Amino acid sequence: MGLIQERWPPVYDAEDLRQAISRLVGHPAVGNRFYASTRSPDGLCQGDILELGCRRPWVNSGGQACADETPTKYWLLVSNTCDMHRELENVRWAQLVPIYHLGQLDSIAKKQLDALQHYQPSRRFFVPPWGAEVEGECLVADFLQPVTAERPLLQRELVRARLGREAWLLLHACLVRFLARDDGRFDPT
Repeated sequence: MGLIQERWPPVYDAEDLRQAISRLVGHPAVGNRFYASTRSPDGLCQGDILELGCRRPWVNSGGQACADETPTKYWLLVSNTCDMHRELENVRWAQLVPIYHLGQLDSIAKKQLDALQHYQPSRRFFVPPWGAEVEGECLVADFLQPVTAERPLLQRELVRARLGREAWLLLHACLVRFLARDDGRFDPT
């Protein structure tokens, strides 16, 4: 009996999600108020940008634990907000993805920058500059490199920016697209 090599579909309607991302990218609040204008005193929230200069860990092809030589300064919190507010004994861990500097915005090829700013890549999330410390930088959160951190490490004081509502919806749409996209196992590389 031969294997059936059919493409497994996404669990959502891909065209609906593409249109939702496009509508959110075009929403005035995403363009003008990507970040919340005021930081609430609440604890950590999904989509918070944290300053946490640490090396990104991974397991190499030999099964050994490793870490980047250069610390990654900024991270995007992808854990659900509700988990950040639960008792520590119930939810001790949080998930972060590193934010990488690709260069200055004016040095990125127009075609690449346009794709990033329209959230076309499924594995990266474009992170617009949020303040003077990153002004003019092209930043992306890399969904392929999640890291688990103990919640006691993550404090409200580490938050450098908080997504506004529409930007948070855009993050959700991009996370769904990344995690639940069609299988593509037989696509050419």
